[in-house]
Formats: sequence, C-alpha cells, structure tokens
Amino acid sequence: MPSPPNRPPNRPPNRPRNVHAAWRMDVARKAAAAYTGNPKLAALTVAGSVGAGRADQFSDLELDCYWALPPADQDRLGPVEALGGQLTALWDYDADEGEWSEDYRLGELDVTVSNFLTSTVDRFLDEVTGQADTDPVKHMRLAAVQHSAPLAGADLIASWRARAARYPAALAEALVSQSLSPDVLTGWGAREAYAARHDELALRALLTRVGYAVAAAVLALNHVYLPHRRLKWQHDLLSGLTVAPAQLTARLDRLTSGPPAEAIRAAEDLLADTLELATEHTAADLTRFRLELSEKRRLVAPPAPGDTPSQPRA
Repeated sequence: MPSPPNRPPNRPPNRPRNVHAAWRMDVARKAAAAYTGNPKLAALTVAGSVGAGRADQFSDLELDCYWALPPADQDRLGPVEALGGQLTALWDYDADEGEWSEDYRLGELDVTVSNFLTSTVDRFLDEVTGQADTDPVKHMRLAAVQHSAPLAGADLIASWRARAARYPAALAEALVSQSLSPDVLTGWGAREAYAARHDELALRALLTRVGYAVAAAVLALNHVYLPHRRLKWQHDLLSGLTVAPAQLTARLDRLTSGPPAEAIRAAEDLLADTLELATEHTAADLTRFRLELSEKRRLVAPPAPGDTPSQPRA
C-alpha cells in the first residue's frame, strides 16, 4: 500500500483573505528583522495558526527560532527590547522539551517564542523517522516544522521537511497500538448505564476519550504528526485525510453534542470503522482492544412473580 502523504492542514482554495492572519503575519515580519541579524540564528518560522494562515481574533503570534549555538539571555531579550515589547515571561532551558521560551507583548498582541538548537531538531528527526519514536514532544516539533511559514533559513526548513516526510510504517503501527489501547475503553462496558442514570459527566468523559483516540489513530494512519495534545483546530486538522472513516469530523462532533443514546451509537460505529481501517493499513495487534470494544454490561432484573429464580451454585 502506498504511504499516505504528509499534508498541511486543509486549506480550501477559495478561502477569503484572512485579515487576522494577515495582520499578525505583518507583525511577524517586522519582529523577524530584530532576530535575523544574529549570526547564531539558523532559521526563524511563524508557527501555529498564523503560520498556517487560519488565525482568528483569539490567536497569539508564535515564533520558532532555531539556533546553531545555544542562545544567551541577550540573544533572546535583545529583539524584545529592539521591538519595544513588554516581556511577560522568560523561561530557562527545559531539558524534557529541548526548548527555551519567552513571552512578550507587542501592543495588544501576545507573542510566544520557542527556541531550539538545530542539533535538537536533527536528533528528533533521527529518532522519529529512524527509530519510530512516539514521543509527542518530538512529533509536535516536526509538525511545527512542516506547517510553519519560514521567514529566515528557508533552505534548512525545507531539508527538515523532506526528512520529516519519511514517516515509517513502524511508527504508524506503534502509534495506532498506543492510540487504540484497551485503557482507552475503561468504563466502556458501562456506557448504557451512564446514559440511563444520567451520569452525563462520566459518559462525556468516556466519549471525549474515545474521540481523542480515534483522532490520534487516524492521524497516524495518514502519516500526520500530532501538532498539539489538545487537538486544536480539529476540523481543519482532520478534514481531507486519505485514510479515515466517512464524515469523520461530523461524527466526532456527535460524540460530545448529540443526545446520550445517539452519542453512544456514534462512538460504537466510529470505533468499529477506525478499528477496521487500522487492521487494514497496519500490522498492529489490536486483539485486546477488539475484545474490550465488544463489552457491554448485562441487564439483570428480579424474577417475575411466580418464576423460580435460578440458584447460585454451591
């Protein structure tokens, strides 16, 4: 089977000009000029919704800086001062994320800057594409590289994108196994009991967990890196995928917006379709997940008057 292509978030060709994204991108270009004179800087991109061209009035501006050498405080603070920005946070190096970060404000616009060494991105690429590493931190970084707008170091970003596109089948298999783990279905057998008892919070928590599992599995089947843990912009992210249950986004909506009985049926059908696709397109062992999916709590009522109740064995 040919590998599904990595693809940017769905962008309808006739989408009207997005004034929110355009204004923020203009700010990004002006901000980039304060960074690009630094010889340590290898690349700078506009990430998040602005880089993807779909920002709205809630969007901040995300800048990703890639450094050939570790940035000193002045490398990070100098541009803020040059731009007349108001610093709101300065974070030390986070070894788990491989990142330095800072936040500042330009007028009313919040700017978030993430700083990485180029060697860190090279390592993430080697570990994900060469060793099928499922670490979400690394996947989010590769997704950011793929779907950002370069303002400096375009050749470097292009080379990273070419490497990120080599998404191995072993990675898809590992992520599908991880996403469709039996733990996802904790409480699944009691779904109808939750609905009958009006345990709305328990039921919606279960259905939300199911939705995240389906989305993560489908992204893996399409060789798309998870861009963020909370699946923001989920309709854009999950639209237009090659390998996916029919009407995926509409069916996911029904898990959290439909009446309980309808939401349960939607979850059952969506899980069954996702399991079928996962079995067809990967070698993941989903036997335990399939067994858990068939579980349903039995209805037990007292015997009718005159009936002889069955006796438990001694």
